[in-house]
Amino acid sequence: MERSPLLVDLREIIRRSEELSREFMSAVSGSHRRMVAAQLLNMALAAQFVCFLQMRRQALMATIDGPSTLVQHLESFAAEDLEHTDRIATRIHQLSGTPQFGADWMVSPRTTRRQPLARMVHENAQAKLLAAGSLRGIADKFDGDDSISHHLLSDIHASVEKQVLRMEAIVRQLSGPQGTTLAENC
Repeated sequence: MERSPLLVDLREIIRRSEELSREFMSAVSGSHRRMVAAQLLNMALAAQFVCFLQMRRQALMATIDGPSTLVQHLESFAAEDLEHTDRIATRIHQLSGTPQFGADWMVSPRTTRRQPLARMVHENAQAKLLAAGSLRGIADKFDGDDSISHHLLSDIHASVEKQVLRMEAIVRQLSGPQGTTLAENC
């Protein structure tokens, strides 16, 4: 099976955030904890930014041969992802950190090969599921230490989970009666 660049990138972001989580939990001084907290939030930012870029790309590709309702849904998902990145970047700034929008976490080459629309949306739903798990894990690290970051990431996590449900419905519509849900394929 072909390895999806989107999923490879998200797995790398999750791996790096797990390393930072261990550092955050062992940090003693307040200034060091704030610095590591900003780095953790940058990993959440990276995950959301990767999802935004992929969703935006697929919305543009869907304009070629996709139904207009699909294009509207994908554009809506991209707008939500962009709003999530803005909220996380604002919180990083509040912690005196610098939001990192660089692509050093993008480890896999990009391809422009077209995929069937149902497969594109399904892949995005898988990526969002990975991102949601990462957001939940990062949010849990802040529980008790930084309630603002905890609530921010918990709120975004809930929003991403709702996106996944809406994306599964789109995949079923695009696939017809033989379509399967994300849960059946994972």
